[in-house]
Amino acid sequence: MIIVLGKKITGKVLICISQEGNDSYLCQTDNIKYKILKELTTIDIDVFDHKSMIDLINDLNLLSQELTDVDKKHIGEIIDLAKKCLADDTYCLSFNPFYHDCPPHLLKSTK
Repeated sequence: MIIVLGKKITGKVLICISQEGNDSYLCQTDNIKYKILKELTTIDIDVFDHKSMIDLINDLNLLSQELTDVDKKHIGEIIDLAKKCLADDTYCLSFNPFYHDCPPHLLKSTK
């Protein structure tokens, strides 16, 4: 499972979202099809700033076409965070496979 953290570049976590098993579709191996998702792993934290958000949103929209409705809802939540990041250069998104890095009161899990 990957936790997606919306945070300030200073490190302050504002929101965390996740869905059980989301690593099975967020971590993509197609280096041609996906510009950002190809970089995600389950063994390291990947952080992207506002400059990467257009490519991330494009990747997520492309991926969404292949998913179930529940997974599409989760992708939609990540896209919403990416749009916030795109609009505010003090915001970044962190894709984190380590649950302990998200304060429990900030975790929102898609069901």
